[in-house]
Amino acid sequence: MKNKLFFKIGIFMQLVLLIAHLVNNRNGLPIPVVDEESRLLTFLMKTYDIHFSGGWRTLDETLWGYAITWALFVVFTFLASIQVLLVKPQSRLLGRRITFANVLLWAGCLVATLLFWSLPQQALFGLVLAPFLLSYLLEWKAPKPNSTRICVVGAGVSGLTAAYQLQKQGYTQVTVLEKANYAGGKCLSVEHYGHPFDLGGHEMLAGYRDVMEMAAELGAPARVSIPPMVYDHDTRQYLNFKKAAVASGKYSMPQVVLASMKYLFLVAFPFRRFSKPSTGYSRMPKELAMPLSDWLVKRRLTALSDILAFVVKVQGYGHFNDTSAAYLVKFMGLQNWLSLILSGMGISKQWPKVFTYGMLNFCERIAAGLKVHLNTEIERIERQTGNAAEPVRIFIKGKPEPLVFDKMILCTPLEAKGLGFLDMSPEEDALFRQFTHYQFVNTVCHTQGLPAGVVASIPLNDIQRGEYTGYIKDFTDVPVSVFFSLASPGVTDPDLREKIKEVLKDIPEYEGKKPEVLEFLNQKNWDYFPHVLPEAVAGGFYDKLEALQGERHTFPPPPRWLLNALETAWPMPSDWY
Repeated sequence: MKNKLFFKIGIFMQLVLLIAHLVNNRNGLPIPVVDEESRLLTFLMKTYDIHFSGGWRTLDETLWGYAITWALFVVFTFLASIQVLLVKPQSRLLGRRITFANVLLWAGCLVATLLFWSLPQQALFGLVLAPFLLSYLLEWKAPKPNSTRICVVGAGVSGLTAAYQLQKQGYTQVTVLEKANYAGGKCLSVEHYGHPFDLGGHEMLAGYRDVMEMAAELGAPARVSIPPMVYDHDTRQYLNFKKAAVASGKYSMPQVVLASMKYLFLVAFPFRRFSKPSTGYSRMPKELAMPLSDWLVKRRLTALSDILAFVVKVQGYGHFNDTSAAYLVKFMGLQNWLSLILSGMGISKQWPKVFTYGMLNFCERIAAGLKVHLNTEIERIERQTGNAAEPVRIFIKGKPEPLVFDKMILCTPLEAKGLGFLDMSPEEDALFRQFTHYQFVNTVCHTQGLPAGVVASIPLNDIQRGEYTGYIKDFTDVPVSVFFSLASPGVTDPDLREKIKEVLKDIPEYEGKKPEVLEFLNQKNWDYFPHVLPEAVAGGFYDKLEALQGERHTFPPPPRWLLNALETAWPMPSDWY
């Protein structure tokens, strides 16, 4: 549906025409003969002709013409429109078929109007037919094959979706190189008791439209996630999201609701463009470069502090004083914020969602249709300038000859220490060295005595020292929980396992069982949320990064929030070429 302007115009005109008919032509159907008055009216209708600008016909014939036309319109075309609006054409082939069906149906309506209707009415139906015809001829055509040799470095969700979209746009020589033995990056899942458990990317909100459309194309089902809860250490009680929003006692519920509405207004109007995932971070509003803590004060949104502690701190995105407000606005755009609040307050039961078979399964479905090379370690990359015969040469460990490409997309964390294989320019080196990250550790445990839910903690366990742990227990009947911990530098994985045990000692019994870790099953330590500090953001960091697009045949996608914020990790190849 993206950018299908003619198709959208046709659907809009179609619905407007239906509403106009229902309002103004309620009597435009054959009149049943049930009494003497009706018989007299029927005789007059069949006897006396009515002159239209399109020809001579009786009123009876005209009304039957109305009936035939609207039958085609209401029964067929409107149902097709409902299918499009609710299901949405998830692929070019399906979209083309639906559009072609609309063309045929509207052509049938136009024939009926030519036989029975007046010239203005014929022109109206012809006008509605035009956008569907133009959409079929222009908007759903298969892209022309493009033989540009493109290498995508990294098979995380950014790399996979970049390659997938490029392939859909007609690029036939797209290769993905990945050092790991699986495709998915931070979208990693493990299986226990026959169920998948995500060790990385997990939930999706209403703004994840691109992800959900791709999932529909690939046949990856999703389900509604378990509701979030908060454990209050002071009262030793589990709180729902609504109660947790005022758990600190600093703000009342009306204050929280008012601040939430203010934020909703900001992402709906002044920051609407920037909050969209596809717009990246360049040309951001200047005020969003400031630390999140200062921005909340400036915009009088401090009543959201407890909610944002869950959204930002708990999910591993650091601290309010060293994270720019831009990252929050990018992650929590209009639809994401609205779905988060409505689900948290118990008003909506549709969000958040998770993939039924796990995030890794979703990535594997993407990779299945691509040319992905796993276990591929890059030794060095040599890039040329201008129109060189071999613009990008990639040397692979164990391979005698380099791979040659015309373009390269870097879909790896852009921290300089991880790009030792790249022949970086001074400008690239200066930018990439500014990236930093957090250590975010996911630990899968066999547990008892814990309720199901996405459980956070307020007050946070001294998050400045990295002493925070929450957990996700997705299934009520499966004794497995995934703990997530924001770790301080130097904290080891065994330290975190001990910390999880300590945290559970403070929690009361649940269903007669003492909370306890029975067995540690899996643990993954991520270099998480690559970002730059507020002063670098204010200095135009992302505009400088955007200026590197295409330099030496290289396209570094603007870093976006990873892991939970899957949609904002979505690169937009169509904007690069």
